[in-house]
Amino acid sequence: MLFRSSLLGLLPGGAPESVLDLGCGNGWLLTAAMRASGANTGLGVDVSKAAVASARATAEANGVGVDIILGDAADPGEPALANLGEFDVIVLNPPFHQGTAIETETAAALMATAAEHLAPGGQVFTVFNSHLRYRDRLESIIGPSRQLARNKKFTVIASRRD
Repeated sequence: MLFRSSLLGLLPGGAPESVLDLGCGNGWLLTAAMRASGANTGLGVDVSKAAVASARATAEANGVGVDIILGDAADPGEPALANLGEFDVIVLNPPFHQGTAIETETAAALMATAAEHLAPGGQVFTVFNSHLRYRDRLESIIGPSRQLARNKKFTVIASRRD
């Protein structure tokens, strides 16, 4: 898996304390990040009730203890995000479709939320469809970014908050 192999060994100072997945979908990315990093606390947020149920099932099936909450991580006024605090690692796999149309504004909103909840020295790991080329956006919204992996379909970028 491109993401998991990119994450292993990249986290300085041992295991992070916490991982946040914004727009967690079925929970595969949060589960992979928790398993790869050895973090103590994991939290997923998604706007879909079906996704929240699926993410809980994914984590449980993989023996990973996380909390999953219902909320719109792309909405800066979302009450569910108000008291989340800061996280050492945040993972994103931004959507790029609204129905059948390609759109990138949701991704930008998720990046902004990630920047808000990233602990100093923390990292955001973003996996996205390579054709969307989000690196410049990640750098302007979060901070210095570097490409960890890329193939025809997906790119993985690590962005650090200094």
